[in-house]
This record gives sequence, C-alpha cells and structure tokens, in this order.
Amino acid sequence: VFRNKLSIDKVDTRHNGMYQCEATNAYGTNRSSAELRTLFFAPSFTNRPVDSTKFGAQGGNVTIACNPEAAPRAEIKWLKNGEEVGRVLPSGALELTSLSQSQAGTYTCVATNELGEARSSCVLTVVASVVISEAPAHLEI
Repeated sequence: VFRNKLSIDKVDTRHNGMYQCEATNAYGTNRSSAELRTLFFAPSFTNRPVDSTKFGAQGGNVTIACNPEAAPRAEIKWLKNGEEVGRVLPSGALELTSLSQSQAGTYTCVATNELGEARSSCVLTVVASVVISEAPAHLEI
C-alpha cells in the first residue's frame, strides 16, 4: 500500500480473494470490498503435481494423470528422453498399454498456454509379471 493505493506486482492465483479498504476520519468509518480473481495465468503444477512414481505390470496398462492449473486451458504433451510419446487422453493423462521394460523411465508432462509453460515428471517402474513355472502338486493331508 502506497499513497492509499494497493498495488500487486506479478498477480497470480495466490492473490485470489476478498480485499477490503477501510477509511476512517472524524465523521466515521467506511469500508469498501472487492474480489480479485485471476482469469489468465500460466500453467502450474504447484497444487496438482504429476505423481512422482508409478508402477505398472509387464504386459499391463498404466495411466499417468496430468492436471495443471492454467487459464486458458493448457495444451498437454508428454515426453520421455526429450521425445514426444504415448497416447494423450482428452483429460491430458498419458496412457501406456502392453507395458514392456523398455517403457520404464521418466515421463514428463509439459503444459503450455500463451502465458507460459510448466513441467512435472513421473518415474515409471515396470514390474515383471508373475510366472508360475510349475503347477502346484496335489497333496492330501
């Protein structure tokens, strides 16, 4: 506040909320309120990061969610080793099917709109399927 004026530099969603101004003099007190809502902001994973780790069974499927906060809505792409990968669902989630060991690694969700870009990563571990090599013997007790 400077010279009875509130200034907020680099407004973002942290500044959302109700603000109230109160003026007092010899004749009394008067208040005025205003709500601040940030309508346009760059993508952010601060409140909703991608899961940091995920496990999937070999031969199975896995979905990794990507839900950044952004306005306007962010375009989503997924990278592994700098290359675009996988099937991106309309929700922005990455769907990987028929998992193999070669799909294990770090996947990065890249969210972009005209105000900026944000990234959040997940390490996928592919676990070998259980193999029963010998059927259990029939035992009577």
